[in-house]
Amino acid sequence: MSRITEAQKKIIEDAWEGDLNQDFLKVFEFGILTVSSENPRGAFSGKGDIDENFIRKAVKSYQADKIKEISLKDVNTKSDSAVERIAVAAGKISEEHIEKASENHRWLMQSENVLGVLLEKYIDSKISKQGWLWCAGSFIKAVDFIYPLESGEYKILQIKNSSNSENSSSSAIRDGTEIEKWFRRYATTGKYNWDALNKMIEEATGEDPGFQESDFMDFINKTLTK
Repeated sequence: MSRITEAQKKIIEDAWEGDLNQDFLKVFEFGILTVSSENPRGAFSGKGDIDENFIRKAVKSYQADKIKEISLKDVNTKSDSAVERIAVAAGKISEEHIEKASENHRWLMQSENVLGVLLEKYIDSKISKQGWLWCAGSFIKAVDFIYPLESGEYKILQIKNSSNSENSSSSAIRDGTEIEKWFRRYATTGKYNWDALNKMIEEATGEDPGFQESDFMDFINKTLTK
């Protein structure tokens, strides 16, 4: 199996801002280990060679996910009057409330856009100390967390917010490697699925991380920048 070369490590060290995070090296090496002649990019996202340009972008996106503050930006887009008219004409929203409903809809759409990274940050905050590695930065495809096993293999986890969220293709990983998939909530019932994630993590590490919805809500309140 391939490993990170000295040349690749030198590029990472040069691109990294501040003290090099060893977790990034471990995640990047996981990507290297999935590369084969049949699958020349392995689990790495994108196309083309795994060259200096790709490595530098991977470093930048990883650091951005790790340190960026999450907030909702002022809504600058304008609502579509035809869309509003449809809702009013169908009798679903009154003429009196349509303007405010349209504004609130744009805020909720923006909230959905940051929910995924908030969910991953929350999970990372509770399992990183157990040895799990967050594949931040989206330079690894179809995989959100990995846990290195003593055998040299990995426990691999893909995270989704809802049961009806589209699953990323698992074709990125070499044959014989299973990606465990977990979602936070059932779309049709609104019930939460944290117990399943607690079980997955405990099976790997022997420790229940204690995920629960109320704790996630507290994390959002503390993390979101107003």
